[in-house]
Amino acid sequence: MLALLIILSISFLILVHEFGHFLAAKISGIRVKEFALGFGPPIISFKHKETRYRVNVILLGGYVKFFSLKEGKTEESQLFEGDELEIKPFRQKLLVVVSGVVANLVAALLILAVLSLAYGTPQALAKLGKIFPNQPAAKAGFRSGDVIVAVNNKVIKTGDELARTIGESTNKKILVEVKRGGKKKVLAVTPRYDPKLKRGIIGVRIETSLKFVREGVIKSLIWAFSQFIRAIGLIFFFLGQLFTAKASIKTLAGPIGMVKISSEVAKFGLFNFIFLQAFISINLAILNLLPLPPLDGGRLLLYVIEAARRKPLSNQTKGAIIVAGVFVLLTLFVFVTYNDISRILTGADFLP
Repeated sequence: MLALLIILSISFLILVHEFGHFLAAKISGIRVKEFALGFGPPIISFKHKETRYRVNVILLGGYVKFFSLKEGKTEESQLFEGDELEIKPFRQKLLVVVSGVVANLVAALLILAVLSLAYGTPQALAKLGKIFPNQPAAKAGFRSGDVIVAVNNKVIKTGDELARTIGESTNKKILVEVKRGGKKKVLAVTPRYDPKLKRGIIGVRIETSLKFVREGVIKSLIWAFSQFIRAIGLIFFFLGQLFTAKASIKTLAGPIGMVKISSEVAKFGLFNFIFLQAFISINLAILNLLPLPPLDGGRLLLYVIEAARRKPLSNQTKGAIIVAGVFVLLTLFVFVTYNDISRILTGADFLP
């Protein structure tokens, strides 16, 4: 059931992307022959007015197919080949091509806004899990479930912050303010040096949990927008690391990996699962801007070249560029699918 929910949620994001193209085409007066989710034989197919709508058996992608110029455009078909989008002015081509990306970005922002309004603004808490016996924390009186408020009067917000502060305080007494049962108390503890970790520890399992605080509509929307911008920044940072060989291509995940990651994140609650869908939607938007036909970025690149030349590229040149782009994408798809399967078979983690 969870796998089906994940597939449907990702399919919905793809549908949003294609609907962006569809809506922009309608606004631009371009006739849409087919609007499809997925590839392969249709599961559902019906026609409304001039457009056939399809849900295909392989829910990995989708497409909007425009009418050929030869279908009811006899005068223009003598001069052009291709679909109706090809003869439109550059600004209309630009609108149709980028509309899918814009649709995914808007969807992501709306998902984050609804999340913050429904749950409240999430705030990270550094929380103690297991307390190991005969360790500094156990001797100092720490208990599992203690929420760490501050260390030496410095506010602690996440488990990482707590671990870093403890690690830097080897053999130094620190004052830790904890919240337990609604009451605050201060405990003194001296981290000991761990030769394996090469840093100070107090013998606890540190966790980061979320607390949701309702702060009103304005603050909720500000949080949603800040997470939206942060997600975009993280994706571009990772792409930069990838292109400069600072990150391994083996860290990429394909459709199988996306399903696996979604299933693992779902274990941490509905909020995290829905948040991930917003992140995936932003991913779809940005990756579609890569300058590889038949991605949106590839088509946009061709239109920019034609606008700069002030004349269309030959069908032969376009065909060669598109074939090259498809080959690169198929190669990448095979690689990430192999990568996903290898991780599953070896039991490697998909989440960092």
